[in-house]
Amino acid sequence: MEQSTIVGMAISIMILAGVGTAFVLYPLSQNQMLPNIKPAPDFTLINQDNETVTLQQFSGKVIMLGFIYTSCTDDFCDLMTYEFTKIQTAFGSSFGRDVMLICITLDPLFDTPSVLKNYALSYGVNFTGWQFLTAYDLATIRHVVDDYGVLSYTNELEELANVTDNNNTISYKVSHENETEPSILIHSWLSMLIDKNLMIRKVYTKVSWITSAAIEDIQSLI
Repeated sequence: MEQSTIVGMAISIMILAGVGTAFVLYPLSQNQMLPNIKPAPDFTLINQDNETVTLQQFSGKVIMLGFIYTSCTDDFCDLMTYEFTKIQTAFGSSFGRDVMLICITLDPLFDTPSVLKNYALSYGVNFTGWQFLTAYDLATIRHVVDDYGVLSYTNELEELANVTDNNNTISYKVSHENETEPSILIHSWLSMLIDKNLMIRKVYTKVSWITSAAIEDIQSLI
């Protein structure tokens, strides 16, 4: 069965089961005020420069948050990153001052800070307003993924997670001395808009909505 079909089926099941309110479908009609969905869960991760980053430190800025991984095989992650570059360009001098982009990896065991930085540089990322985040262990990313209602699954990750939970020995170093093969993930197509008060205001479940609606949505919150 094609991976895209599996993803679609998995997402549909989650929606029908009422799992994860993050899968509410938008957009709203033009000029309609964006709703307050829920407070954006905080996190403590590390960025492409191996610096500790929390969501809280971006309070006062409008944030577009998305989930990707650098070895993504279904083209979605590359497409999301490409669409985010359009947001970077659109806001000019406001980018980094009023607007932030955040990409969180779904595959921290492979996406070390250096891997994320090289990936970002290939897209001409301006790190003043765009952060690529990972963690030292899979459990930390799984916690963030669960908090944000993102679907991400692979058998390999489940096995590693079980080992981590049982004896707390599975982790990786930032130097990535023991190279890990990239994972193949089934994951949801999810990004979200967070306002200056760190409230989630809109959830996008199709990457095509980003350029058609997100720039205007961001502008309405600045």
